[in-house]
Amino acid sequence: MIVVAEPQCTGLEHVEVNAALLVAVRLAFPDEELLFLAEDAHGGLVREKAAGRLGGGVVWQPLAVPPRNLSDARRLPAELHCCRQVFRHAAARRARAILFCSVTSPGMYAIGLNLAVTPGPTAYLVLHNQLETVEERPSPVPWRFPFRVGLPLRLARTARFRPLVFGDFIRDALTARGIGGVQAIEHPYLFREPPPWQRQPGATVRFATFGFGHASKGTDRLFALAAEIGAAAPGAAEFYHIGAMADPTLAERGGVIVPSPAAPLAREEYDRYADLMDYALFFYPPGMYRYSASGALLDALSHGKPIIALRNPFFSHCFGKMGDIGYLCDSYGDLRDRVAAVVGEFPQEHYRRQRQNILDGRVIFSPAGVAGQLQAVMGEGGGR
Repeated sequence: MIVVAEPQCTGLEHVEVNAALLVAVRLAFPDEELLFLAEDAHGGLVREKAAGRLGGGVVWQPLAVPPRNLSDARRLPAELHCCRQVFRHAAARRARAILFCSVTSPGMYAIGLNLAVTPGPTAYLVLHNQLETVEERPSPVPWRFPFRVGLPLRLARTARFRPLVFGDFIRDALTARGIGGVQAIEHPYLFREPPPWQRQPGATVRFATFGFGHASKGTDRLFALAAEIGAAAPGAAEFYHIGAMADPTLAERGGVIVPSPAAPLAREEYDRYADLMDYALFFYPPGMYRYSASGALLDALSHGKPIIALRNPFFSHCFGKMGDIGYLCDSYGDLRDRVAAVVGEFPQEHYRRQRQNILDGRVIFSPAGVAGQLQAVMGEGGGR
């Protein structure tokens, strides 16, 4: 028995990654019974997303998760209660391992305390975006200081406390900061099979940014780029943002088509627009995604779209693993010039090769690819 638990997400949050992770666990350990614990609505959505991929041997049970509005010391009692539920389920079923799909800093302490008083399973903890704060100065406030993410990673450790990150580049960055013992798998993703790519000579070249638009992600630069390319080559290119925006009024600047600035698109509409694009654009600052993975990039890979992006650690990691899947640029000027070049003369055959590299290389992020990584990390017995 392996317990897979989501101790914080509710509803739609992290449904896609948790479904992909659960499928990867199923493929890694096909003879093990699995128990998935999550907030009731979240568990139902994960079950729906993973439908047809899990086979039998999966038990679904609800889990009371802490309220979202609690943090730091105020959250710790609720985390202790939540983790106690998870460990009781594990003990009742004699589980070999517990895989926490996500975890908060107070949750790390709660897991460490439960491990200290509970013999048995090894706990694997997937760390997400909270690692982006690992380089921040610690708060001097007494009830916040102990919950800076690097501290529980050091203090809550036992032999059965095993942090996981999505990429060896994150593990290596943490090791460089003196946080060792972290293991890496790739970010699991349930890829779709994109329709065959067809493009008529001389057709408009379509570019899009994907996901939630925000100033911190450089979304405003999309509008600047659209204006520059539009002035230099009127009608030769179209620019889209496929997703909602933190500031929906940004769409009023014009030059960029934003189908739904105020709310996320339905999945069918998201896929329909994404399939129309030629390239995916990313303006993320170079320091972003040093300690986390980008779901928006995986969305672009799911649709078979070559990438034109500013260089950052996660993107460099993907290009290093997958080969020529687009263009990494060292400045906004380089990115603008690359876009202008493909608009001026579309690289038809090179594009086909890049697209094929994406379709071939993305297997490392598929549940089947991640399953082998989980076997290496958790052992073929699933733990212990």
